[in-house]
This record gives sequence, structure tokens and C-alpha cells, in this order.
Amino acid sequence: TSRVGFALLLLVLMLAQGGGMGMSRRDLGLLLLLGGLGVAGFQFFWAAGLDRTTSSNAGLLAGTSPVFGIFFAWLARRRPSRWAVLGIFVAFLGALLVVNNSVTHVAYAGGHWAGDLMCLAAQASWAFYTVLGAGLVERNGAFKVSSYAMLIGSAALLPLAWPQLAAQDWGLFTPTLWGYLAFTTIFAGAGSFVFWYIAVGRIGVARTLPYAYLVPVVHHRHEI
Repeated sequence: TSRVGFALLLLVLMLAQGGGMGMSRRDLGLLLLLGGLGVAGFQFFWAAGLDRTTSSNAGLLAGTSPVFGIFFAWLARRRPSRWAVLGIFVAFLGALLVVNNSVTHVAYAGGHWAGDLMCLAAQASWAFYTVLGAGLVERNGAFKVSSYAMLIGSAALLPLAWPQLAAQDWGLFTPTLWGYLAFTTIFAGAGSFVFWYIAVGRIGVARTLPYAYLVPVVHHRHEI
């Protein structure tokens, strides 16, 4: 949770150096949804889901965001081509095969339905963030939209995160831990949101979403 706060700080500092912060009222309204459901929803459901399910289950479910993305794209009238849909499902099956490591059975552990549903909700939130943000990125740019989305999402998460932040003994942090925090702030936090939206702006939703399949694959390889 602290990573979100530090990523927000970095984004705000970078935005102050980058120019105007203006945005239309219509876009600000969409940003409330983007930050609340996309950013805060993803962070909350993913963290809560990981606490309530197995790592293997989370890895399997992490590949569902592009599938949700197809659904949201249709609702938003950003309908991907048939070839794009086919490519997403083929990529999903490939990622599932790598993570599952078998063609004869599914390495899914039952009895964790609450955590599994939360992980699915997290992937739906990320797909929502991707699809809804596409139009905003076209009108305002990836950097500005990411900054505002993180600002709104972090504000929504702050009441939940504050007890943890207040209880954290920052004096116990070693230089190595501070280095890890800096890395996750710059790359896994602020950088990932900005770069993701840069990709959405340049190559579109349908071509960006399949890259989400790298998450379960890397997660699986890290476990090995």
C-alpha cells in the first residue's frame, strides 16, 4: 500500500515539471471512475485476493484481464477486430499452458472462492482502467491521465492504508530496502501506469491488453 503513496508523490512531482494540469469537466468525471474503480479497485482486490487464495490460483487468474478487456471494449464501442479477439484468446491459452505446466489437468486449488473472486475482480478492474482510459489518453496524454488516476485512487485507498502506514517503523529500513522501495516506486508503481497508457495511446487497447499475459508467466517463472 505504501508503494501507491510513493508512486503518487513521484507522479505529482513529475507532473509539476511537465506543464498544464487542466482537463474538461467531462473528463474529470470519467477520471473519478478511472481512479476509484481502476486504480483503487485493482490495488484493493488484488491485495485482498492474494491474502485469501493460493499463489498458483492467483497466477492462473492473472491472465483474465484481456478477456475482461474485450467485454469492456464492446461496451465502450471500441470493438476489436475478429483477429484481435482470436489473438487474445490464443495468447490466453498459451499463458494458461505455461502457468499450469500441464495439458492433462488444471493446477487449481479449490476452497478459496472468496480470494479467487477478488483476484478476478482485480483483473476486471485493470481491464476497466485500460479501456476507459483509452479515450482520456487520446485527449489529454498518458502522463496526465495516469497522474490524476493515481491521485484519485490513492485518495480512495488512504483510509484503508493509513493504519498500516502509521504502524510502519521506517527506522528499520536498511539501504537495501530503501533501494527496493525506490525501484517499485519508479518502475512498478508510477512508471508501469504511465508506460501502460503510453502503449494504449500508441498501439491501441486490443494490441496492448495481450501484454498482460506476461504477468502470470513471469509470476510462474519467479516461483520456479
